[in-house]
Amino acid sequence: MLRTDFAKTLAIVLSLAACHGSGEPQAPAVEAAAAEPEKIAPAPAQPQKPAEPPLVSEVRVARILKKMTFTGTLAEMGLTAEESGEVVAALKKVFNFKKMRLGDQLRACRTEGRLASLEYRASPLDEWLVTREGASLVAKKRVVEVERQVAVVNLSIHSSIYEAMVDAGEDPGLAVDVADIFAWDIDFYRDVRKGDRLRIVVEKQLAHGRLLKYGEILGVRYEGEQVGSKRLLRYDPLASGPSYFDEKGNSAKKSFLKSPLKYVHITSGYGGRVHPFTGFVQNHQGVDFSAEIGTPVWAVADGVVTRVVRNDPGGGNFVFLRHMNGLETGYLHLSRFADGMAVGTRVRQKQVVAFTGNTGMSTGPHLHYAMKRGWEYINPLAQKFPRAEPLSKSELPRFEETTSQVRALLDAELVASLAR
Repeated sequence: MLRTDFAKTLAIVLSLAACHGSGEPQAPAVEAAAAEPEKIAPAPAQPQKPAEPPLVSEVRVARILKKMTFTGTLAEMGLTAEESGEVVAALKKVFNFKKMRLGDQLRACRTEGRLASLEYRASPLDEWLVTREGASLVAKKRVVEVERQVAVVNLSIHSSIYEAMVDAGEDPGLAVDVADIFAWDIDFYRDVRKGDRLRIVVEKQLAHGRLLKYGEILGVRYEGEQVGSKRLLRYDPLASGPSYFDEKGNSAKKSFLKSPLKYVHITSGYGGRVHPFTGFVQNHQGVDFSAEIGTPVWAVADGVVTRVVRNDPGGGNFVFLRHMNGLETGYLHLSRFADGMAVGTRVRQKQVVAFTGNTGMSTGPHLHYAMKRGWEYINPLAQKFPRAEPLSKSELPRFEETTSQVRALLDAELVASLAR
């Protein structure tokens, strides 16, 4: 017999019949004609009814494992061939078995040796229930109620926003989304200091009290030693799609991002340095960001691809983009390019154009990010770029009204530290 190492849990449920009384009530006294009343003997006690035997239910749980079929898993759970056939016949009316995946959970309940129900759970939102109705089994998809709530997440940063998110019991993916919102103003490697504080107003979707996923981030507030106070609100302008604005209606967007990577760590800045291969002092015409191979690289601004080079002895795989304001940006030592990257291709800001690597003259996985004005290289981190158009004066009243509740939540006092 095939064996699997899934957990089998046995639960015994007892239903005990209560014992009622000790017999019939005594008959009422009857008045006698004689002077002395006749003594009435009490009625004999009735024998107690025997207690009903307890009902025993057995619950077994399993997961779909590699190289195990659905019916094979049912057999391992103790279902007979006849019961398995009934379950399959009922489920296939509401469930596509082609969508079965490894790790899906099953829970079978037997009462008095007979299959009473079976649950199939593919995800917190996708559950199917097979129950016995008379002599047959009937299957249906269970309706799972999803609760949506607006939550406030408070973080006190000790090393990084990512680790602070984990310490707070939140999904660290939320840290990536926050970094995306602040991409024009905060570099979450260079600008973060110990003791900085972050407050996030975010939608959460829950089922059975457990987090399914985050919805929209409605507002963020960052208080930092290096960057000062930054507060952004999500708003959907009448003339365009949703975006983020400060309290005065100024757009969070700028013509250029601060960094071509969401999370970056500078290993070599712009300017003079000792070259790691030649040992001579040379002008480093760009900025090196440490990043694992395969990290997505953003276009820092709208532009057109001007160069796509593979296997260059110095720069390895690299791509250059030309932008409308006369600037050009380069991304070197890549592992590969994004699909469709060719000379003349138009790209949008934040579009992934390539992936970091360790190609060419490189001492380790990193991205070399360069910026040129005309024929001269310039320091990309020293540039100041204008913001996108602010909200019009006519739209400001609507903006203030629709964001008022989020503003109030962001204005609440930030935590100084988190309990550990």
